[in-house]
Amino acid sequence: MAKFCTMCGSPIPDPTNDRCDACLAAQEQTAAIEPGFKARPQQQSIELHPLAEWAKEALLSPSAALNRATGFANAVPGLVIAVVGSIVAALAAVLFIRRILDSILSALMGGFGELFYSDVVPNYGSAFFRLLLLLLLQWVVLSLVVTGTARMFKQRVTVIQSLNIVGMTKLYLGIGAIAALILQYIIPALAIVVLLAVIVMGYLAIERGIRPLLRQQGDSFYLIPSALGLYGVCVCLLWQIFF
Repeated sequence: MAKFCTMCGSPIPDPTNDRCDACLAAQEQTAAIEPGFKARPQQQSIELHPLAEWAKEALLSPSAALNRATGFANAVPGLVIAVVGSIVAALAAVLFIRRILDSILSALMGGFGELFYSDVVPNYGSAFFRLLLLLLLQWVVLSLVVTGTARMFKQRVTVIQSLNIVGMTKLYLGIGAIAALILQYIIPALAIVVLLAVIVMGYLAIERGIRPLLRQQGDSFYLIPSALGLYGVCVCLLWQIFF
């Protein structure tokens, strides 16, 4: 079975490499010009220790982590990060909703709030699992949309690369959700700002991770905006289904 370059999609005669000679030469030339540039590592299987290092690198050096994410041989890193980040984000969201509802009930019912508490509040366990499932579906849908949109623009971005890149954004979402949960007790407006900043950061991470994979031929300027627009439609449909 023929093997293709993970950067430009060209056939590779040597099955031991994951990049063609032209892309390897371009990376070596870039590394010679830019001392801080790190070439994307060869595809490798993921173990617990390298995965922890990748998560740490995603926080300290996001660009290098995105570069590494495109070279993984499978989607295990993206899956682990997406699950952990989604659990944290869903739990933080449920705690935030509970605090808001408690405040509203206390203000409206005063000392009698506890008498009607069980009849008014939602099922937090059900809300948590729905949010968790929605976040994981969002990870999968966005990854597929990015890959599909790239194919529409005649670019080669694999599903594994998209899953790992988009999975990184869940790490930022989880950390942002914890920060927002803490800040709501201090400055509620700042908590909203943090959440918005995390969302923007996630989309920028996707853009920075996908751009180096795109070939130079053809105009791919509208690729990421088109993917995000299509993804927004999918999220609205998922929200209608689950809520």
